[in-house]
Amino acid sequence: NVGRVRNNIHVGRPPSNNTRVTAAPTLTTITGKLSPRADLWVYLLVSTSAALATLVMATSSSTILETVAIAMTSLALIVALFVSLEFRFQPSRDRLTKSFGNAHNNMTMELIFALFALLLWCFVMG
Repeated sequence: NVGRVRNNIHVGRPPSNNTRVTAAPTLTTITGKLSPRADLWVYLLVSTSAALATLVMATSSSTILETVAIAMTSLALIVALFVSLEFRFQPSRDRLTKSFGNAHNNMTMELIFALFALLLWCFVMG
């Protein structure tokens, strides 16, 4: 009876904690949870989409400033989409959140993308 399942209840020795149950090999584990930062990137994606839609709908004449604002917002949308998708897959999430540099430097690719997105938003809104 060791390791048998009866009526959806595990009887005997529980399954090993070393096994990873995933929907696909590269996805997050079924029991695992994403960081709240992953949700923030999705929120940034949605808000950037709304801002881009507003800019496109509100601009009647295509001046150079309006074109630059639309281009910068589109670039921010691409960055937010890229990072939010990267958080959904284990190998890319590990690369995205891995620190590089010395021990006193907590620089990650996610931080670089966040600073870039912030600069884009400041440029467009300022």
